[in-house]
Amino acid sequence: MVGNPTAGLVDNSTSTVLYGTVPDLASVAGTERAFALFYPGTIASGAISPVIYGFPGDWIGIHGATFATTPTTLPVFPREIALRAYLAPEEKTRA
Repeated sequence: MVGNPTAGLVDNSTSTVLYGTVPDLASVAGTERAFALFYPGTIASGAISPVIYGFPGDWIGIHGATFATTPTTLPVFPREIALRAYLAPEEKTRA
């Protein structure tokens, strides 16, 4: 749960999908706390990222700023692969 706000920083457009995974990744008893951590982390990340990437954009231009986002996007991929098994749809059996 701690790393998920980073995903919000990387791509805020996936927030709905990320919100939907919180109950899947947290225990039933911990879902409320997980949302309490996740919502402000994602909102803050989405709010601060334009400022963080705006400075490189001003200094080195839009293309340089786009490349500067790469170090924050790459760590998402191993996490997605690790979570894949937990988020895979359950197989339906024939009755």
